[in-house]
Amino acid sequence: MARERKEAGARELVEALYEAFSVRDLDAVLALIDTDFDFRPVATAELTDEPNYNGHTGMCRYFDDIARVWAELRLVPQSFRPAGEKLVVLGRVYARTVDGAIADSPTGWVWEASSGKLTRCTVYRSHTEALEAAGLER
Repeated sequence: MARERKEAGARELVEALYEAFSVRDLDAVLALIDTDFDFRPVATAELTDEPNYNGHTGMCRYFDDIARVWAELRLVPQSFRPAGEKLVVLGRVYARTVDGAIADSPTGWVWEASSGKLTRCTVYRSHTEALEAAGLER
């Protein structure tokens, strides 16, 4: 029972973060993440040469970077799968760079939470990669 509550809590945090991100509400995002939050985006990292963003300062830098490299960036979570202490989200990313390149791709996010805050998120280019990283099968 306690494990179910923990997973529901992580899911609620993640859903709130996606909602806040969709309207670029940095303050709401910061309220959901731990001060040592570790974020590893894949596509933005390739455009910025920044493989990860750490803590609140890192997330502020990430928001600056996405405004600089993406004309549009929309995350669409479609399914949520608990994986022990992790939560795997499978969905899509729709994006357009400032140079006009368009992306529409399946994406997986592996989230971790502790003490009511999100502590880590790693983004993967495919659902399969995210599931494998979390020790799940497709």
